[in-house]
Amino acid sequence: MSRLYLVLVLVLGLFLFGCGEQPEQGAGGEVTESGEGGPSGGELSGGGGGIGLDAPELEVGQWITYGVDDEPQEATFGVLSSETFEGTECLWIQIDWGESAAQMLVDPAVLSEAFDSYSMVAETFLEDPAQYIRDNMGEAGDVSAMFTSEENMENALEFIGAFKMIRVDQGGGQILALDLSGVPDALEEMMEDPAFSQSFEQGFQSGMVEGEADIDEIMAELDRIDFGWDPTEVDVQGTSVSGYEFTMIHPDGGVEVVISDELPVIPLAHAKFTDTQSGEEHVLEVRGFGFDGVEDKLPGEAVQTMDAAMFLQMMGSGGGPGAGGGAGPMGGGM
Repeated sequence: MSRLYLVLVLVLGLFLFGCGEQPEQGAGGEVTESGEGGPSGGELSGGGGGIGLDAPELEVGQWITYGVDDEPQEATFGVLSSETFEGTECLWIQIDWGESAAQMLVDPAVLSEAFDSYSMVAETFLEDPAQYIRDNMGEAGDVSAMFTSEENMENALEFIGAFKMIRVDQGGGQILALDLSGVPDALEEMMEDPAFSQSFEQGFQSGMVEGEADIDEIMAELDRIDFGWDPTEVDVQGTSVSGYEFTMIHPDGGVEVVISDELPVIPLAHAKFTDTQSGEEHVLEVRGFGFDGVEDKLPGEAVQTMDAAMFLQMMGSGGGPGAGGGAGPMGGGM
């Protein structure tokens, strides 16, 4: 099922992250009710006349915990506190996975704008997923074109710009902070170098080759997938929430993803992958959520703050991480 895995990951990447340029829309960009997939195959059933999904409004105290299958390990995403960073009101988001934790300072307004852009692209994608992928691969049938186009690179930079700082524990309570505020500018400068763009695309193509991907076979598998998109209500730890269910059903397996903006922090209720040949099934689901009581797992000030943009610039110039030291403490504390 390696090729099917690749196709499912490709489609999920487009659906969840809005990759690919948005083509011209016809009648308002609404999702079709009957869902004929058109000449490209890949039938879409259901639909509700549009997505109508908003990003959850982040507020201090919100948290949500995820687990996979019956594994005891869990990951909790929580909104820890607020901080004004360079004149902008930002929020510290903590990711806690038991023995370890990390914290990210984010600009919620930029995240919300990115989610709005994603929703518009997703509506067009859902009209005819198979044809959408074909349109965005261009005449050469290049999968990497969907991820490396100028528009997508600009969207990626905007999304990255929402992240201002990262804090991690190096061990023994020694907290290291990475200042990300200069990363978008550094990346934009690197992307203007044709050699960097070529190297990026070659790396993507290499990954496709290593996965034994043949574009014609990938598209043939894509045409065997039936897509669905329907409003739904699901039970999440005893609470009924409304949302949308996105499904991809293939003769050899399938994926279903339920998203709901009634959940805090992350609008993902659950995701399930099924291999019909082996009977194998894997489920990512919410194990709990709430709106207060987030505990700070990295208390105290950072012992050092490093400039992440500086490392990118050194890598771009061939200097490598060892070419220079980190900047002195520049803030980034809680």
